[in-house]
Amino acid sequence: MHQKNRKMLGEIHSKCKKCQYLAPKPYVVKVAVPRQDVLFNSEVIIDIMYIQGRSALHGVDKASHFQAANFLQDDSFECVWKAFMQIWTLTYLGAPNNLRHD
Repeated sequence: MHQKNRKMLGEIHSKCKKCQYLAPKPYVVKVAVPRQDVLFNSEVIIDIMYIQGRSALHGVDKASHFQAANFLQDDSFECVWKAFMQIWTLTYLGAPNNLRHD
């Protein structure tokens, strides 16, 4: 398109009320700020999930949604506890105040 035609179309568009109304609105990023302080490690939710037949321990901090996971050797209590200690307790701020599981 020639520069002269582009300029003429731009002028028409800027004066046309319907064009202004139907033009796409500029994108605005919306950010949500938590209403209260985020208390990391206050409550952690853990679950054993299976990925391609291998069991994995998955932990999520409820307040911050931070996640950590590790594959398990087996589903025994000892193995799950060692994995939780490795991915969460010894790595971050110690044991959480509340630990939820299903």
